[in-house]
Amino acid sequence: RHIEKKTFNSETGVSAILANKPVTALTTDEEGNLWVATSNYGIYQLGTNSFKTKHFDLNNFFPTKKIGEFEASVLYFDREGYLWIALSSNTIAKFKYENDKLILIKEYPSFMPLTLYQDKNLTMWVGTYSSVVFTLPKGANDFQPQFTRQGFSYTSVLKELRDGTA
Repeated sequence: RHIEKKTFNSETGVSAILANKPVTALTTDEEGNLWVATSNYGIYQLGTNSFKTKHFDLNNFFPTKKIGEFEASVLYFDREGYLWIALSSNTIAKFKYENDKLILIKEYPSFMPLTLYQDKNLTMWVGTYSSVVFTLPKGANDFQPQFTRQGFSYTSVLKELRDGTA
């Protein structure tokens, strides 16, 4: 859904909400809401239909981590509606958004996650700041290394091919 920037900013107060908060990641959900990750200020859901905003403080989900360890670098909604967040603490967190609340489903260790993607078989893929790409097939408990390439330094983008694979 297309929303004019000027109208969206004035109707939702986005300019005031995000003022002086560095944005680290963006994504949209199935309803067209814009999700914004900020550096050390949590995540915001900006309603493109309702023009309402919601704030989710990551401190509430990761109370044992220090500020900066839970900064979101990637936001990704999968084909089943789960929100995946790559964190600066070498963690990937899977959330369910339900009844205006984020519910933490599971945390996965991952060395410097850089990009997230889910293919047509519902396998999650993680590109990292290393030569390893990790996958989590539907129903699996942990991410597994898939392949490495000699001389391949890191995977910054994972995209869907025409056949629905990564």
